[in-house]
Amino acid sequence: MFEIAQGLWQLPVERRFGTLNSHAYLIEHAEGMDLIYASENDRSLAGVNRMGGVQHIYLSHNHEISPGVFRARQQLNSKLAGHRAMQKYMPEGTELDLMLDPAQRQILPGGVEAIYTPGHTDNNICYRAILADGTRVLFVGDVIYPDHGVWKTLVIEDDGGTHMDMQNSLQHLAGVEADLILPSVYLGQAPDWKAQSPFCACPELTAA
Repeated sequence: MFEIAQGLWQLPVERRFGTLNSHAYLIEHAEGMDLIYASENDRSLAGVNRMGGVQHIYLSHNHEISPGVFRARQQLNSKLAGHRAMQKYMPEGTELDLMLDPAQRQILPGGVEAIYTPGHTDNNICYRAILADGTRVLFVGDVIYPDHGVWKTLVIEDDGGTHMDMQNSLQHLAGVEADLILPSVYLGQAPDWKAQSPFCACPELTAA
């Protein structure tokens, strides 16, 4: 893993659904460290433990639920956190350790902010944190993602996503101040996260 900014580390790339590139992020704050998005790589998780471990694994939405996520929770001895609407997608006999329910925004331990942004699904949460050096980081999950250099959106109606919710969430995120915008997945080469302004123009909405 390498340090992007003071107190923010990017874990090595992992592959999701056969084609999507994904990174989890280790973030340090006043109360310790947390993982934003899930890592399923044993070596990456061992590296997180060597860094001191994490209290929470903050999931962006139900598409992150997998057997690897539960292994990560066990390896890191941490709590799985996500929107309360994720619970209905959890495998039988499992549950989130921390159910978030921000009407719009909710402050979490260490000052991490949860922002409810439905549209891709009905349970999307973005996370925002201000690092020790003042860098403002917005983790947008799958709400918006780069596809070979073009930022796109995807509405999954079977999982409760709607185009109206997506439009509202994009407008809301456009007003959130951020220096780095970090999605949970991307296609092609990783872009320069600092150079992107994905909310300046409304991205294409593609119904699934």
